[in-house]
Amino acid sequence: MTVRFKSKEHKSKFRFAEGCLYNYQLNLSKIVTLSEKLEMLERGSSVKAQSYEAMPHGGDISQPVEQRALQIADIEARLANLKSVTQPIARMMESLKREYGIDESLNKKILELVELRYFARGSWPQIADKLQVSIDTLKYWRQQVVELTIEHLCL
Repeated sequence: MTVRFKSKEHKSKFRFAEGCLYNYQLNLSKIVTLSEKLEMLERGSSVKAQSYEAMPHGGDISQPVEQRALQIADIEARLANLKSVTQPIARMMESLKREYGIDESLNKKILELVELRYFARGSWPQIADKLQVSIDTLKYWRQQVVELTIEHLCL
């Protein structure tokens, strides 16, 4: 089964959304790392830290305040960008976890597909075997997952 695109624009959105799914866990770890770095920079920018006492965590008192402010702004922008592509996916996954009556078991299988394909990087045959469905069914579910991701990303 091949994915059918409505237009070049849709193909581009599909690839972007699928890339966001593949990079979801990596982006979450980047958010943690950048948040820690931001916290350290903000601690080093306080009035107390500007004293001539030794600064913890490698802070350098000679570092100009403007340079630190630019670093903080850069990290905040990067964090905002990463959150803009991870939070919608987290919301989508939460919506799949909720019970929807008849669709509940299908939602669980689709959620497993997301975890096995995009997070664990499993192959289609491995996933088909684990979920006990055909590869064509998986690819159909893939289309649904990516379309849902496009919606949640507001593309």
